[in-house]
Amino acid sequence: MTARTLKTLCDERDPAGESARRDALASWTQRNDIADYDAVMAALERRSDGLRKEIEDNLARARTQIGQALDEDSTHCGDLAAFLADEKYAIRPVVRTLRRMARDFDLDMARPQPDTPEVTAKLVGLAHLSVLAEAEMAVVGSHEGALKDRDLRKAREARLEDHLARQGTVAGYGRVVSDDELREWRGAKQSRFSLSCRSFRDEAQEARMKNARGQKMVVVGQPRSVVDGENARINLRDCLLFTLEETGETIAGTDDEAGLVHRPPEADEVYAGPGKGMAMKDIDRVLYVADFENRLDGFGNGYTHREEDVYVLLRDGTAYRHAWSFPFTDLDVATSKEREPGRWMTWSKGWTGKVTLSQDGDEIDLSKAQQLVSLPAETRLDHSYYFLNVGMGGIRRDRSFVFRPDGTVTHARGGFVAGNFATSYMIVTSDRDNSVTSTYRFEDYALVLSHPEGEERRFFAVFGSAEKSDPDDVIIDGAVYWTRKAKEE
Repeated sequence: MTARTLKTLCDERDPAGESARRDALASWTQRNDIADYDAVMAALERRSDGLRKEIEDNLARARTQIGQALDEDSTHCGDLAAFLADEKYAIRPVVRTLRRMARDFDLDMARPQPDTPEVTAKLVGLAHLSVLAEAEMAVVGSHEGALKDRDLRKAREARLEDHLARQGTVAGYGRVVSDDELREWRGAKQSRFSLSCRSFRDEAQEARMKNARGQKMVVVGQPRSVVDGENARINLRDCLLFTLEETGETIAGTDDEAGLVHRPPEADEVYAGPGKGMAMKDIDRVLYVADFENRLDGFGNGYTHREEDVYVLLRDGTAYRHAWSFPFTDLDVATSKEREPGRWMTWSKGWTGKVTLSQDGDEIDLSKAQQLVSLPAETRLDHSYYFLNVGMGGIRRDRSFVFRPDGTVTHARGGFVAGNFATSYMIVTSDRDNSVTSTYRFEDYALVLSHPEGEERRFFAVFGSAEKSDPDDVIIDGAVYWTRKAKEE
């Protein structure tokens, strides 16, 4: 009662701060289960007209008292979030007690539902759907506030979930970007929301989506949940897939620019071509930072949390975090700076030799980084290297490169799943031979593989302290590969 009245009176005195106070009230409402409080009070009012009159009188008195207090000191209007963070407004335990008492007295707390859906599901592009979704969530609080406040984000998600549940069906048009995800692409932008299919009507629909990757399609499904934030999505169940022609519908032109956000580039969009990227003469050094940590997932399976970063430090004082499988000497630098600005920063070297990266006021200490170097073009290796990683859910990935002094290399990849899932233990393997033999050569930081299907260029480096003719460890595609001992081959 106090929180809502305070916000209303503050808004009357300071309209400019309404948005921040709306965010604060929504966050407080979410973390204290105020929806349950409202349901209990509504049930009590339905049973007693006298109680309804008493609550109305209390609200009137509260408005007068709070208004008088604000006339003397309106400090709380400037930071409602801090005011509501006070311990005396943490009323969730009280709400739980009310809820328990309501059950004991058989109060009907069911919220009235409309007899018919609030709206009829209409086929729209995902940029337009993003605009509609944000408009619905903005009733609760702002997108910017939700990025910093988890409770506000949950409140916004709940608002959209309720709206979609009343709608009954979601129908969106966009590009199939993965085996289960649809998102609209428009040039260098994409829709803020995607549709993610958590289940399909049948196996045929699931297979159709897998085969439609890169194509524009229509997805229709039942809303399951909403995820707000930078990578916003609406999760669907029982998905169906259609072409636009099969639906017989058209996508009306709308002003949906607000539903678009920056789209990270695909590899082919920032690949300039062999040797058309960063020039070797412009590179000061290349550094590698890794963090490997053993963890347990939710089912008790052990896995390795693996983080590896490669930083290219240029002589002009800029630095680039390289994460593509091709070498940075093939990178379209201009497009990269425009499309993936988050990977670009500046670097400096202190008088002690410490190297620091800087970006938007944040710093990254590279004092523990290892330097990487390229191999001479004439190098021929006689060595076997392997990559092994066990991820969450017992998913194991194996890769290997067997280099021979005759200029050939065999690359193989595989994997299996072996782990606990709920009350079961699952093992899934594959006997398929994925090995490919190619000829190889080194070209600056590129491992160039030639085979009957064509030529591919992969980022390749060794540690600066390694024996160049026979390094123990190598970096391929940004990940470390270790020496495979003779007994492992």
